[in-house]
Amino acid sequence: MLYVNSDGNARGFLSAAGSHSLQRLVNDVAREVKDPQTGVSVKERLDARSMVNGFDKDASSTDKDAAKRAREGEDFRLGALGSGSDFTPFLQHLGLTTLNIGYGGEDDTDGIYHSNYDSFDHYVRFGDPGFVYGVAEAQTVGRLVLRVANAGLLPMEFGSFASTIDSYVKELHELADNKRKHAEELVQLLDKKAFELAADPTRRVAPPEREVEVPYLSLAALDNAVARVKKSAKAYDEAYLAFAGHGAELPSAQATPLNSLLRGMEATLTNTRGLPGREWYRHYIYAPGLLTGYGVKTLPGVREAIEDDKWERANEYALLTADVLTKYSERLEQATALLARATHPGGATSGPDKTRP
Repeated sequence: MLYVNSDGNARGFLSAAGSHSLQRLVNDVAREVKDPQTGVSVKERLDARSMVNGFDKDASSTDKDAAKRAREGEDFRLGALGSGSDFTPFLQHLGLTTLNIGYGGEDDTDGIYHSNYDSFDHYVRFGDPGFVYGVAEAQTVGRLVLRVANAGLLPMEFGSFASTIDSYVKELHELADNKRKHAEELVQLLDKKAFELAADPTRRVAPPEREVEVPYLSLAALDNAVARVKKSAKAYDEAYLAFAGHGAELPSAQATPLNSLLRGMEATLTNTRGLPGREWYRHYIYAPGLLTGYGVKTLPGVREAIEDDKWERANEYALLTADVLTKYSERLEQATALLARATHPGGATSGPDKTRP
């Protein structure tokens, strides 16, 4: 059900990325692990950095969003996984729920990776003196694994996934709209011979070529699929809270089929057809970009088609991506129905709450 990856680890701040259905679990654990240098929780220290970064006058929209969430005491967002480490086949080919966890940012190791200076001596002097962040990493990963392994009901929360997908689809609309606006403005400049008139007559350069006209894409199916994911996620999360508040343990006859559904949630986001130009990558939500190396592309089938002016492909993969999201909702709705029946007043639930170790 879960693959946990850890690559580099050194002195600094918690870094967490992966399947967004585990965002709440990661935040809960981050509230419990102490930062070795300050004594506060690693979440509190991460929130402090987010607020400081968001205060910068040149802060990005991502930094500002992280700062707002930190100020309001909300969960920090998990990053999306591209490639560059051993999690790639587990998430992007097999569709296993995946996390990549590590610490860093204060380790004074810039430029030494895979060089002659990348040594044990350098690490103990600069990377993590005293190995205290190795302990923090073990405490973080250990808690995550134990929470999942010992849970009577897998500790997954889907509102975070739904809001994340919603933001990704909004980015697609914005990307297409911005490309269309840019192409239209360029046509106006070319028609007015603005580039020729603005150029130095003694240093003439050719004006840019006209850009491909950007059509209005058929993203309605994707919008509808996201709306259903949001509704399904809300229903499940409410049912889970009712179960947790009931203080009950699910009998194995109910827990086994329910956990089986939850374990397969991530796999529903894959398609054996794969992505254009790299069929081995089957995950339709997270993938390394075709031309970005390790860098992630979210909703890659649609996003890269828009970026490359492949409009028919964009429409095609919008439908394919909507299909995997619909399957995700259908499976989640089945889980919600099972959980609701288990926690109904007439259901056979009793005993202590064993959703957490």
